[in-house]
Amino acid sequence: MPQRRNNKKLLLISLLFCLAVLGLAAANRRDIYDWWALRGYQAPSTVAQLAMQDTMTPYARKILYVNHPAIDSKAAFSIKCPNNGGEQTIVLGCYHSDQAGIFLLNVSDPRLNGVEQVTEAHEMLHAAYDRLSTAERNKVDAMLLDYYDHNLHDQRIITTMAAYKKTEPHDVVNEMHSVFGTEIANLPAGLEQYYKQYFTNRSQIAAYAAQYQAEFTSRQATVAADDSQLSGLKSHIDSDEADLKTKQSQINSQQSQLVAERSSNPAAYNAAVPAYNAQIDAYNGEVQTVQSLIDQYNQLVAARNIVAGEEDQLVNDLNGSPATLSRSWWAAPEKSSARWWRSVTSRSPSAVASTSDQGHLQALRAGLSDVAHHPIGFGPGTAGPASYYNTGHPTRIAENYFVQIGQETGWLGLVLFILINVGVGMLLYVRRADPLALSLFASLIGLTFINLFSHAWADDTLAYVWWGLAGVALAPLPNSKAEPDETDD
Repeated sequence: MPQRRNNKKLLLISLLFCLAVLGLAAANRRDIYDWWALRGYQAPSTVAQLAMQDTMTPYARKILYVNHPAIDSKAAFSIKCPNNGGEQTIVLGCYHSDQAGIFLLNVSDPRLNGVEQVTEAHEMLHAAYDRLSTAERNKVDAMLLDYYDHNLHDQRIITTMAAYKKTEPHDVVNEMHSVFGTEIANLPAGLEQYYKQYFTNRSQIAAYAAQYQAEFTSRQATVAADDSQLSGLKSHIDSDEADLKTKQSQINSQQSQLVAERSSNPAAYNAAVPAYNAQIDAYNGEVQTVQSLIDQYNQLVAARNIVAGEEDQLVNDLNGSPATLSRSWWAAPEKSSARWWRSVTSRSPSAVASTSDQGHLQALRAGLSDVAHHPIGFGPGTAGPASYYNTGHPTRIAENYFVQIGQETGWLGLVLFILINVGVGMLLYVRRADPLALSLFASLIGLTFINLFSHAWADDTLAYVWWGLAGVALAPLPNSKAEPDETDD
């Protein structure tokens, strides 16, 4: 009997010991789990460096290292964080719940220094929130919501939280816990005291966040200012171009009247030429002003798009997957299209003043300016006498047929026309024994000289007759000799 009692006591003591061990293990299960997870673990130097820069406390580092954080390339990150952690803020990383891992995107652009520091701290706070007891979480949640409801004034953070309410309504306070702790420099005393268990200098992390956010906000501000200035310039240019169009129409009408008076009333024509030329000078002065505004506009567009391109590159550097990230605060603004305005030709509509060489010289200079500034030309019918009747374009009379060809067909067309004239002239010279060829060769020299001061080839009758005869003169002569019959008898 005594032996049996001793056995029962021993069994009872053993059972109580086991229960005590199990109770102790349950009470310290988190520490046991952490010990097991950290057994033999050595944090990568880059991860440890970020933790040091974030001024993490030993407790925060333990939470971080238990999750074996990894800094991955875009390809690896997109696999481990297929939804990019569901984040709506500047952080580019994800935390797998139940201390199952922290993953960060590798961001190498030096302009974005601070992204990885903020990301690591943000995800560590998610893991820390996961560890809070119900009582601790209720207390922290109350402080976070009170700050959100009464003291939060950062519009970017407000917008971010509003997005979380739509996409992750059950995790909004969890996100507040990470976002407020890493991106807001000054918090109420209760929250500041709470975050001290994780960071010795939390303001350092907020400074990192502000640093790389500024890379976006500064560019966005520049683009917005440029867009406003471009809008003003556009309105100014449109107004001036409308005024020029009205004046151009008046000049064309007056020019048509001068052309009619040139043969019917030479005296009235010559009397009207000075005023007409003065009107053209004023018109060309306004053209130069508008062209200067257009150049200023196009230069500003180029500079603006360079800045927008830089922002796009920064966005791409933060793009953790092939799909576009939905980061509301840094979404690149839609580029306004570069408005490359057609330059208004600085050109004097020809004042054909027979009593003055000034009108001819002014028309020639305007025509040469057209050719120089428009290498592909304006198209057939947009220069020479035909331009009088082309209502879609201003009248262009250069008083030089070669310049007219350049205005209509551009540099290539002008070169081809000159080569055709030279080639036909050489062929006619080779056949100068033929009276027709010789006559056409001599007339070509004369017509070429005339075309330097007028538009001789614009006369249809002359052009059809001369080029038709040239075709006859240059046609190969038929072989009239009979071929000997070589058939055998």
